[in-house]
Amino acid sequence: GDGLIPYIDAWDIGEAAARCLLDPADHGGQSYVLTGGRAYGPKGVAAEIGRVIGKPIMYIPIEEDQARAMMLQKGIPPWLVEAGLAVFAHARSGGEAAVDPALTRILDRPATSLSEYVERNQNAWL
Repeated sequence: GDGLIPYIDAWDIGEAAARCLLDPADHGGQSYVLTGGRAYGPKGVAAEIGRVIGKPIMYIPIEEDQARAMMLQKGIPPWLVEAGLAVFAHARSGGEAAVDPALTRILDRPATSLSEYVERNQNAWL
């Protein structure tokens, strides 16, 4: 669908975890919602990947049952399939779009942008 998600780079999560562990005086007992710096819909993600690799990428929506069957056929564990589908259902209803500034505060820099992430990992889509 058109749901927005503020995707976060796993490297940013790791860096944030390390900083929290290394500075318990500032982060001990705290709980953070970590998000990327901007929420993207699937069409925007596809367009950015296409821009970086120099090939048009188009998002094609599929029904939930079809997505479930495809993921299960690929060997993804059923619990993970259902968890992923729940996140995307929540995104379609607008529930995943919020961007939280916690990551930027912890890292003392902006979150890795989608463009930076795609450029760093462009070989994954070639």
